[in-house]
Amino acid sequence: MKAEDSGRWVEQAEATLAQLRNAPEGVPPAGVEKCVRVLPAYYRDRHVGVEMPGVRGGADWHGYEMRIWELSEAVRKYLKAKRIVRGRCGVLDAIADVVKEPRFGKGRQNFVLVLAAYGGLPYVSAIAGALDDPDLIGHAVKALVKLRAPGYSEQIKGILERSRTGWIRSAARKYLEHVAKLL
Repeated sequence: MKAEDSGRWVEQAEATLAQLRNAPEGVPPAGVEKCVRVLPAYYRDRHVGVEMPGVRGGADWHGYEMRIWELSEAVRKYLKAKRIVRGRCGVLDAIADVVKEPRFGKGRQNFVLVLAAYGGLPYVSAIAGALDDPDLIGHAVKALVKLRAPGYSEQIKGILERSRTGWIRSAARKYLEHVAKLL
């Protein structure tokens, strides 16, 4: 891909993101998908500095992570309003691809929850794959709880034993309780 084409795509994606923030009802799903496919890599290449220091020993948030999280929030609001965009579709496929890409860091956390809320069970493998990602582990557990997706008890038990973070441990216990009710 030529740099000129890449620049044009980024420009179009940023214009679509601005429209998502101001008048989301006029944005077609294909435009949202393009935003999700183009902007995270663009942000990763250009916003590498620390933007927000970690709290109480937590990891710092880099500029690209903040921008990706902001993108995920705009997309979440769009999906909430667009009931026709549910289940397996291009927008959610693009989100799943971002979730699977570790170089996008903590910015992907909200995208994991978006997959559970609007994509559902067709995306359970992408969500479960995040159980091994230190940036996403807690959000993946919460998403699996929401989906009531069986089959991950052993991984969740390991997370419960290893994690020192209260909300992650709580989500892990909740998952195990839900799965026990299903059996």
